[in-house]
Amino acid sequence: MPEVQADQPDNGSSASDDEVLERLRELIRDGRYVEGAKLPPERELAERLGVSRRAVKKAFAVLEAEGKVWRGVGQGTFVGRRGVNWSANLTALARSSSPTAVLEARLAFEPTVARYAAQRATASHVQRMKEVLEKGLNARTVEEFQLWDERFHELLVSASQNTVFEAVQTVLAGAWSAVNWGAAAESAYSRTWRLVYSRQHRAITEALENRDLDRVENLVLEHWQTLRSNLVADPIGDKGRRINGTV
Repeated sequence: MPEVQADQPDNGSSASDDEVLERLRELIRDGRYVEGAKLPPERELAERLGVSRRAVKKAFAVLEAEGKVWRGVGQGTFVGRRGVNWSANLTALARSSSPTAVLEARLAFEPTVARYAAQRATASHVQRMKEVLEKGLNARTVEEFQLWDERFHELLVSASQNTVFEAVQTVLAGAWSAVNWGAAAESAYSRTWRLVYSRQHRAITEALENRDLDRVENLVLEHWQTLRSNLVADPIGDKGRRINGTV
């Protein structure tokens, strides 16, 4: 397999984050690594490109959020999205569903999965969730926020370390992105509400890190109820539902 051509650092300086990101994009675009191929380790790529490992890591985080690569704990980084071949028909079915149906599915699914995530999350899972949380908080546009928002939920499900849950999450995320949310999306993702969602993400991450199963389930439930009330006109009246009575 052809090697990446190394660029020599200029008097110890390194390329900007945007430059490193573009060079990795070009690496994927030019066909050196096909869909599903494993990319070299971050350290090796950093040496070949003449940049810091931190710069490569940041670029991979963006590429992963864009669906250009995926990373598995202890596995490495691979080109494309994580493969779930059997989900194609389910995704097609989900994409024909209404916004309310998609929200109901995510609301029913993710709070329960969050309990497993709180039991099984590693320090690496938690750290990556914190990094994505901050990227969402600092997002300058709605589109950028939504990118990191979806990545946060993907990582939350991934922390359950259950491949079936991850497959279902892939279907739900595909349905979510395919739904036409109409005019409600503009107000639902205002700067004020983005800050609310970010605070909810932070509380979820803290509960996950503390392995507080009941609290993380409640917080994820509350988060999706908030989104549902902002995105659909007539949500089902279960806003008072709580596990063990309190959040």
